[in-house]
Amino acid sequence: MLAFEEKWAKKYPLTCKSWLDNWLDLSAFFEYDEVVRKIIYTTNPIEGVHRQIRKILFLQNRH
Repeated sequence: MLAFEEKWAKKYPLTCKSWLDNWLDLSAFFEYDEVVRKIIYTTNPIEGVHRQIRKILFLQNRH
C-alpha cells in the first residue's frame, strides 16, 4: 500500500485517501482468485448499461 501511495498520491490524492480509509474492505476483493475477480468486475450491471448505450450511440452515428 505504501508503494501505491508513494507513486500515485500526488496525482490522485483523493483516490489514495479513499483506498487507505477503506483498505480492509477493498483488500478483501483481492483475496478472490483472478478468475472470480474478473467475473465480479465484468458483470457490473451499470457497466453493462453503459456498454449498451455506447453501442447504440455508435451505431446511430454511423448512418
